[in-house]
Amino acid sequence: VRAHSAGGGWVSLPMAQSPYTIDLLQFIDGNSTQLVPPVQLEPGKYTQIRLGVIAGTLVTAEEEEEPLEVPSEYLKTDKNFDFHVDGGEAVDLMVDFDLSQSIKPKQDGYQLKPVLHLNETQRAAQIRGSIAASTFVDSEAEVTVTHDGEEYTKLLVTRTDGVDPTEFSIFWLVPDNEYTVEVDGTIHYEEEVASADLEPGAVHTLNS
Repeated sequence: VRAHSAGGGWVSLPMAQSPYTIDLLQFIDGNSTQLVPPVQLEPGKYTQIRLGVIAGTLVTAEEEEEPLEVPSEYLKTDKNFDFHVDGGEAVDLMVDFDLSQSIKPKQDGYQLKPVLHLNETQRAAQIRGSIAASTFVDSEAEVTVTHDGEEYTKLLVTRTDGVDPTEFSIFWLVPDNEYTVEVDGTIHYEEEVASADLEPGAVHTLNS
């Protein structure tokens, strides 16, 4: 893991383990793990975070391993992200590794084209919603989030037996942005979420 200091070049950050092997599916529904332990950085402005990946494997539901082609260079966040380190103050960053956008099928397996959303942990926003049992298709419904006309993330919600409605959450959203949330089941539901409803740390509940 490396951070780029404005005017100072790249700084390598120590990891909790090296190499670090992680099952990304263990960290969904708002769960997280510590990739980099607390480290002291020189005060100043930092403009990028990059992650190096040595290898990856995709495991199917049948426990079969599929080859996953990994890019040779460092993984970059979806957008440049500036953060400031002031002397004596802590900055806690969350890297959201978006699997719904990152795995692409190819002729002889799969390719990793990682989409990494970066945010300051305490500033991250969240959208919550619920889906009536009668509107699921084969116990599933698809939730798509778009931003600036492009797909930002996607979530497959499985109906919870004995619970109606089934609740879902979209975590680690960058605050002060507008998003469109679409739910597809036996009916189609769409809602615009204004930036004013997603201030830093906010939790927005969909209307219907």
